[in-house]
Parts: sequence; C-alpha cells; structure tokens
Amino acid sequence: MAEGIARFSILHHFDAAQRGVVEFRSVFYFVSLIALCLGFTALAVDARRGG
Repeated sequence: MAEGIARFSILHHFDAAQRGVVEFRSVFYFVSLIALCLGFTALAVDARRGG
C-alpha cells in the first residue's frame, strides 16, 4: 500500500529525470499535474469574477 501511495509522489517521478532518463510515465504525470492545477486555477478565477 505504501508503494502505491509513493508512486504518486513528485519525488518518485523526479528521480528518473534527475538521472537524465526521460520516462513517458513521468512526462505524463507532470503534464497531468500541470493541467489539473491550471483547471483549478481557471475555476477559481471564474468563481472570483462571479461567473
């Protein structure tokens, strides 16, 4: 169970990049994380504008 939770950690995906290895899983993780944060930001801005 702890291994499964650790796979969602940023450090788990950053370790491969630090070694110079580009893994598709890590790229997908970071792109998904960026998209999620941008989506939440757009919702927050929309709510603040009264939309």
